[in-house]
Amino acid sequence: PRVLYEELQTSSENEVNSLSSKLKDLMKEKETLSANLAQLRKEISQVKGEKENLQAVLQAKEEEIKGLLHQYHKSQEELLKMKKASESALKMDEDKDKKITDMSKEVTKLKEALNSLSQLSYSTGTPKRQSQQLELLQQQVKQLQNQLAETKKQHQEIVSVYRTHLLYAVQGQMDEDVQKVLKQILTMCKNPSQKKGETVFVDP
Repeated sequence: PRVLYEELQTSSENEVNSLSSKLKDLMKEKETLSANLAQLRKEISQVKGEKENLQAVLQAKEEEIKGLLHQYHKSQEELLKMKKASESALKMDEDKDKKITDMSKEVTKLKEALNSLSQLSYSTGTPKRQSQQLELLQQQVKQLQNQLAETKKQHQEIVSVYRTHLLYAVQGQMDEDVQKVLKQILTMCKNPSQKKGETVFVDP
């Protein structure tokens, strides 16, 4: 029995030692797993933070794109309005040019008739009827000249206001392509106004 007892004791001690060794190994493994878990949680937290930052940047970029698209569409609308306004202004320029040309021709004809009548009156005397016709022609010439001067003044004012409006538009915060087109429109409106300034009128 003593031998059996000793064998059992030895066996039990060996088993205890084995279990103790396994327990130590398990404790070390647990510590390692805990450290790995902590590191993993830290990395997950960092990734989550980076993800939130990226989402914030993405949202900011989306808002910026929306703003740029809004500005682009607004510039396109302004450009369309300016094109329509320029076409209307150019049509008005053509109408004014024609009116000024017609009035200038009429004034020239009346001046010629007035000169002819004046020469005729000077050479043949001045009967009452011819004197009345001469006075009437002089009044018509003066009236047409006043109308012509007023028409030219209004025309220059319209061109000046329109060019100023275009300049303000060009100087605004607009897309580069839109600014180029507006500058072209400004050039188109500038050339007809220079031509108008070349018209010469002779006083009676």
